[in-house]
Amino acid sequence: MLCYSLVFDSLGKHLERRRLLPKIPLELVLELRDLRETGVLEVAQPLIEEGAEVTAVKVAGPLSAAEEEDFERLAVLADELGAPYMVVPVGAADSGKLATQLAGLFRVAAVYAKKVALEPSRSVLPELDGRLSSFLGGVFKYAVSPEPGCTTEDFLELALSHFGQLTLVKLVSFASGGGAARVTSAEGLNVFAVVGELIERGYDGLFVLSYEPHGLFLPSHAVREDVELLLHYARSVAGRVA
Repeated sequence: MLCYSLVFDSLGKHLERRRLLPKIPLELVLELRDLRETGVLEVAQPLIEEGAEVTAVKVAGPLSAAEEEDFERLAVLADELGAPYMVVPVGAADSGKLATQLAGLFRVAAVYAKKVALEPSRSVLPELDGRLSSFLGGVFKYAVSPEPGCTTEDFLELALSHFGQLTLVKLVSFASGGGAARVTSAEGLNVFAVVGELIERGYDGLFVLSYEPHGLFLPSHAVREDVELLLHYARSVAGRVA
């Protein structure tokens, strides 16, 4: 399944952008500040009224800055939107509070029957791998996202090394200067090679077109072009595999 990552805006501009996008599921991304200051219904109701399908809800703030109450707000929002996944980034700066934060996330996710897709930086992965082994029930999954300078081979290695727990794969490329670029860009990651390889290996999770979280706000026609191209390619590969 292909999703689009939509960044929440307290002024409602995300709703305007969503109306012009293709009708595909969404990953809704909120800053920690917005999660705390904006009511859950205030975020959820407009999207529900517009018939948006939300598959995942992500908090963009650092894990170490979040409290268990923040995780519960995220879970309630996911529940209101009918989203099965909570997405939480994990960076090197989160290492000191990782054990405590994972325990809080686990408790909340178990109560609300949600899956937590942890989106780690490469530097924190070894520690995270070690700590997740103590949690049962399949609550924790992995979301992988490319970083500037990441090669296609590096990204595939990351995804395949966690294939059994992989549930979201973020799709975005980066130009030589480090800025986010379209998946059709000649620079950076070969997104289509990544998609093809994972589908051929049996991946049945989510691919997420992750432009907005990286500051890339494209005209709606450009997003439509990329979505249609990715969908066509994914279906073609899936058809060959079948």
